[in-house]
Amino acid sequence: MRYYLARFKVVGIKNLDQRIQLDFCDKTIRSHLDWSQSNIKAIYGSNGSGKSAIMNAMAIYKELVMNSNYLYDHETTLFLNEIINKKTRKLQMEVTFLILNAQAQIQTILIHSVCLKQTGFKDFVIAEEQLKKHTGQTLDTGKTQTLYHVEEGSLKSSDFKEIESLKTMTANLMKKQTIPAILIQHTIENKAQIPLSTFIKNILSVYFFAEALHIELSTSDLPRGWIRQKQKQLSDWTLDDLREETSSASFEFNTEDDVIPIPAYPQYQRQIQRLAEFIQIFKMDLLGIENECKEVQGNLVITKYLVYKDFRIASEFESTGIKKLITLFNAFKSFMNGDLVFIDELDANLHDVYLCRLLDYFCAYGKGQLCFTTHNLGPMEVLSKRKHSIDFLSDNSEIISWKKKGNYSVINLYRNGMIDNSPFNIEPFDFLGLFEDEDQ
Repeated sequence: MRYYLARFKVVGIKNLDQRIQLDFCDKTIRSHLDWSQSNIKAIYGSNGSGKSAIMNAMAIYKELVMNSNYLYDHETTLFLNEIINKKTRKLQMEVTFLILNAQAQIQTILIHSVCLKQTGFKDFVIAEEQLKKHTGQTLDTGKTQTLYHVEEGSLKSSDFKEIESLKTMTANLMKKQTIPAILIQHTIENKAQIPLSTFIKNILSVYFFAEALHIELSTSDLPRGWIRQKQKQLSDWTLDDLREETSSASFEFNTEDDVIPIPAYPQYQRQIQRLAEFIQIFKMDLLGIENECKEVQGNLVITKYLVYKDFRIASEFESTGIKKLITLFNAFKSFMNGDLVFIDELDANLHDVYLCRLLDYFCAYGKGQLCFTTHNLGPMEVLSKRKHSIDFLSDNSEIISWKKKGNYSVINLYRNGMIDNSPFNIEPFDFLGLFEDEDQ
């Protein structure tokens, strides 16, 4: 099974006090999805328009679905207190995603929404959660069937015989945990063999969709230690019909030390070799990457050294550009293997020539979805002929998708302030007198 994000709605984070909607494919639903022209999206906007807020919202959504302890964590609540919109005090997120078979035929369309509400300085609850199944000809007008609806910690649904056992399983938990997170955690803790009815499979699909999300946030938006490692994989049962996409373990390469289980080291070494080959494209004088390991409580703490002809240097002391490539390698790998990847400020510390060459490659061979924010105009040229691939976020929280206008290029339209509500209609003389001292 594969997953494709068709639509994302969000309101109530940072400066986004009006709902925005990102569309990743046509609204008309066809049995077969051809995403070859719409699996990459660049989001442009002025500083402070809310681009990073979109990425943070997606990261929060993933954590709410996958991490049953998320809203109990002290660092999380401090982070949410800073990032939630001070006017709404509610963060509402809705994902519409497609479940596809190996031939890219649409099997199911699910709509999952979560509303996070602040009830105190350091207290957040799930005010509402819904999972719906969509049927119909378009995303805007099709019919929906409510699979479950949670409101203020109370589970409401009908026509599903499993709902009573689900109510027992989720008692007193739903104000702090989403249904998919509860279901997975219950299964892990009790090693339960849950009957895989269509109803349960749809709930589990939300978890596996979230698991396929790979989000890279800018470091300024990340409190230390906030993003958790993935929860342990299910141990005593399998869901082959839902998890055909599950591949061998991958590793998050950090610019500082990596920590891995000892048995995973051979595979880690193979991926380090791939990382070295990737960096050598940009740094031809790189000879390779060496690891220094020490064992700590059954894990290996690994320091990576980049080796050149006359010296070697620990990865944490490399240039900012090389460190950026190290941290993004796994995200690129995930995208090329079919995952859904979101990257904030993709262009930061990357030369625009390298960035555009990477995007050329991704457009030709990418198997997943890639959504990123950027200020660099280079990607516009690469993506301007593709559908759903360039969105502009205005200062009043409106999404404007790129559409051809006469003979204007997208770069000229954007640079000259001709995109609706674009702030870039400025002239050089607007800066007169701002930097000179008055007494000169």
